Amino acid sequence: MIYQFVIPSLFIWGGVEVYRVFGLGLKVTSPDRVIFFLVSCILSFFIYVLFDFCFGMVAFYTTYIFGLNLIKQAVLSFLTGQLIPLTFFPQTVQKVFNLLPFSSMNYVPVMIYLGKYSGRGMLLVLGRQLLWVVILYAAGELIWRQVIRRLIVLGG
Repeated sequence: MIYQFVIPSLFIWGGVEVYRVFGLGLKVTSPDRVIFFLVSCILSFFIYVLFDFCFGMVAFYTTYIFGLNLIKQAVLSFLTGQLIPLTFFPQTVQKVFNLLPFSSMNYVPVMIYLGKYSGRGMLLVLGRQLLWVVILYAAGELIWRQVIRRLIVLGG
């Protein structure tokens, strides 16, 4: 699965870089920005997985999670900046969205790659991503402990 993701991604990334340099006349993306982008992608992956884990624990308290999952996907598409970039919102709304973990899932890695963050700002958003990983991990642990108390397994 990793192979099927990484190999096409490298070709697509290479194509995008060639287009950016020769088609749009932009500079080649610097190696340090690429490294920060990859670190941000890894952190955003952990944020998404941990958020999904916490949300998945709802299944222990309900009999049908399909509808809730559809709502979760719609909310994530909106709040991550995937549907509408977060820069299109007013400043006050952007500040609220930036405090939530959702912007760290999709919007932050893209903005790092595009060069919208640099220096201290980039370290700040990476620190925020790392903080959300820790918070969501702790929340997942807490929820899991509550779920285990409710869980009854019958059979062998």
